Amino acid sequence: LYRLAEVLSFANNWQTDRYLTKTLEWLRLDEVIQTANSDSIAVLKEQAEAIRANEIAKAWESTFLVDLGLYRQNYTAAFIQFVHTLERILYIYSISDNWLGNDIIIIPDRLRYLGNRYQPGFKELIDGWCNLKGFDDRHQWPRLLHKIREQRNQVIHSGNSLTLGSIRTLWSGINLFTLGNNLTELEVVTFVLMNVLQEVCDPSWQIPQKTLLRSLYEFGLNTLRSEAATT
Repeated sequence: LYRLAEVLSFANNWQTDRYLTKTLEWLRLDEVIQTANSDSIAVLKEQAEAIRANEIAKAWESTFLVDLGLYRQNYTAAFIQFVHTLERILYIYSISDNWLGNDIIIIPDRLRYLGNRYQPGFKELIDGWCNLKGFDDRHQWPRLLHKIREQRNQVIHSGNSLTLGSIRTLWSGINLFTLGNNLTELEVVTFVLMNVLQEVCDPSWQIPQKTLLRSLYEFGLNTLRSEAATT
């Protein structure tokens, strides 16, 4: 479990490739082979190998860190992780769908010499996605996404912290989500943030139903419970 904690630390530090490499090394340890059943190890290995070859699956691993941060009441860190993941997904979409070449993102005249080497900012990625979807400035999606971007800037520039309530105000007056009854504030915020990330993905992408990080985290918790039950 100490080695597993080290593996997970790479994911927390956004070192996704190293995290996946270390996960595969960890799954080959004798202690892991003796502790976990072979089917579970095979599933985790297959999941890790599939993620290594898929940029969107790599980015999607971060959604677990958002969920975990909210659960641990680290609301500001969870929000920044969420926005980082959102921008990463939009960037991957822009590359896979050639937003620059298709003029979905318009390069400023003074920087046109860069061509495909031009790096769009967060605002341009949001505007590009909205252009792709045919949303004008009055639509609720660009309103929400730009409020998220502005909140991120405010947090970073001012150093202010966030609460669940302040995150929830981002979609105040915006009717994009159907929320279930009797949800806690934590459940509402988690649901909406995950839905935003799902919405901005290319519809053709195969988004993992469960992240590898969650599977590893659950393995660690179950192992601790088993050891506690036998002592």
